[in-house]
Amino acid sequence: MAKIVASAFGVPNAIGVDDFIVISLFGGLIPTFVVLAITMGVASLSVHRDWDVDNVSVPVVTAAGDVITLPSLFLATLLVRDVPSWLPTFLAAISIIIGVGFLVAGIRSAWPILRRITRESVPILLAAGVVSTLAGVTIQSRFTPLIEYPALFIVIPPLLSLSGSLAGMLSARVATKLHLGLVDPDRFVLGPVADDVGLLYLIGIPIFLVLGLAASLLAAVFSLASPGVIELIELLLMAGVIATTLAALAGYIGAIVTYRLGWDPDNNGVPIVSSASDFLGAIALMVSLAILGLS
Repeated sequence: MAKIVASAFGVPNAIGVDDFIVISLFGGLIPTFVVLAITMGVASLSVHRDWDVDNVSVPVVTAAGDVITLPSLFLATLLVRDVPSWLPTFLAAISIIIGVGFLVAGIRSAWPILRRITRESVPILLAAGVVSTLAGVTIQSRFTPLIEYPALFIVIPPLLSLSGSLAGMLSARVATKLHLGLVDPDRFVLGPVADDVGLLYLIGIPIFLVLGLAASLLAAVFSLASPGVIELIELLLMAGVIATTLAALAGYIGAIVTYRLGWDPDNNGVPIVSSASDFLGAIALMVSLAILGLS
């Protein structure tokens, strides 16, 4: 998908499809196992500490995924750099065969839960992958202001992660209320989740403010060019609020629609919110840069 999107949008110097497959697979396997362990630990700890899993799991898992995935992707690039030309192609072919095998096994599994999760999740995950890829295209298309102010590179991962975490909290709470019958799946009404939406901004605005201050401090420590402390805080607040609002709306609608289709919102909420926050967060950042005159 990354190769198709890169070609469609004319991204220069795009690597080959076999390189994309190898980097994507091996760069994703490492964080998958690590984050899976963290997820199980968070769920267990939440039960023992009587925490609300909807408020804890998504932010922790999203943050852990971002922290681990970026180094993993860098390590995965070593498999396609300075190696025999046949190796990436061989690894890509083996990966495709194994991947298709696992997919067929999941779809035809004798375990009803595994079969249901596979059939419900795969289409959503494929769509989410395309949407997340568009986030990279959006950022790549406006690379000039980012090069002018390298401090902006510091804020991109946490901005996308935090907006996704906040929207993911809403999506998880909506899914819970759907299961409990507290939200009517036949009506798009915000009343039953108004308190949950308000909670996002009560939590999010201070976090984006702190993120702006932290990014300014790191920029000063590492001597990175920055638009200024006030400008960086304004940028994070504006982009964060826009991204969180749009991603939360996508998460709410996604939970309602999947529930109407008879699917479990718990299987699809996080992929929908994560991909939406990546793409919408990238757009929100670029729009905020333009509004503040930084691009």
